[in-house]
Amino acid sequence: MKLPSFGQSIFSEMTELAQKQGAINLAQGFPEFGPDPELLQCFHHALDTHSAQYAPMPGLLALREAIAQDQNRRNALSYDGASEITAVAGATLGIFSALQALCGPSDEVVILEPAFDCYRPAVLMAGAKPIPLALKRVPDGFQIDWPALKSALNSRTKAILINSPHNPTGMVWTIEDWEQLARILPKETMVMSDEVYEAMMLDGQSLASPHHLPELRARPTTPQAGSLVPSWLRRDAPVCCAMPTNSLLFRRRFRLSMPFWSS
Repeated sequence: MKLPSFGQSIFSEMTELAQKQGAINLAQGFPEFGPDPELLQCFHHALDTHSAQYAPMPGLLALREAIAQDQNRRNALSYDGASEITAVAGATLGIFSALQALCGPSDEVVILEPAFDCYRPAVLMAGAKPIPLALKRVPDGFQIDWPALKSALNSRTKAILINSPHNPTGMVWTIEDWEQLARILPKETMVMSDEVYEAMMLDGQSLASPHHLPELRARPTTPQAGSLVPSWLRRDAPVCCAMPTNSLLFRRRFRLSMPFWSS
């Protein structure tokens, strides 16, 4: 057993407690409605007309190009669907595979806490060392402790793993936050930006991403974007957006059936 100190997920633990006590489960999202009928029709059509063979490793090209168009429309982010977008089988797998492909022994990965419980095990499985850094509580929420973050960064820092909008605090990184990070980040450190909730921002603002800044996008930056929201709410698939060189490294790990991507 590679990680004997890790037990069952907190989500499983809380779900069992909620079921045992007959309580409302706030640990996980359980939709009270089904998929859009139009989406189901598309999936049934894809089952009838497309091969059930594995899709291409990066995902169906038509899907990746549609995702690129959607990101351009909603977030003013320009991606090459062919070389910079990889459709993945869930956001957690995308994050795990990126860490396995890009990190290794002697590397350090800064994790802003509280953090999703899959981050730390994925870093350890890659042989890297997780460096926890707590967000700072302020009267109106949470913010980055910039002096502490600057002290945590060094030549061994392979990546910093950021979740925005943040689970569970709701903190959202602003473009000013990304600019500040760009000023203090070591040149070769990657930014892994977990943006699984980007479609749920309710203040009328679009997402601020590290890919909005040329100085971050030009380095080996790997924003992770994928939905933890049911896929029928987002109308897209979990996706990793990265520079072409990094995309080639973790594209070796993904495959799903053709009808799934086609629908």
